[in-house]
Amino acid sequence: MTIPDWADVVLNAVSVKAIFGSDLPALDGVSIHEIVLHRDGPRVLLRFDLKAFPARPPAKWVAAGFNRVQVRLLAVGVHGLQITGLQSNIHVDIQISMEGSMIRMHGDNGTFRFDVVTESVIVDGISAYRDDEPVTGC
Repeated sequence: MTIPDWADVVLNAVSVKAIFGSDLPALDGVSIHEIVLHRDGPRVLLRFDLKAFPARPPAKWVAAGFNRVQVRLLAVGVHGLQITGLQSNIHVDIQISMEGSMIRMHGDNGTFRFDVVTESVIVDGISAYRDDEPVTGC
């Protein structure tokens, strides 16, 4: 079953909700920076840039000239992982869905594909930085 609001299925999404308010960002067209495997747990960390920037970003982000938001999702209790393909610039839509009591995170752009089946997903962090490519508002 696909979850309409990904922030409702992941833990610790309060930081994302605080920054974006009711206009939560879609996980479409995210730019993957890294996928890190940890044997403890086992865990998988997915770090990516959102396509959208908040309509009302924190004042310190505005003062610093930040225009890009980066999110870290941590899958804990991973039962399955599959990664196929690799590119320098990976842009992919991430889907988060429930499969029984497990959560599945999936992305596929035709060249790069990943699937993670896990017990839980946690927002491990959200940050911002300045990027030269323009970002559209949320």
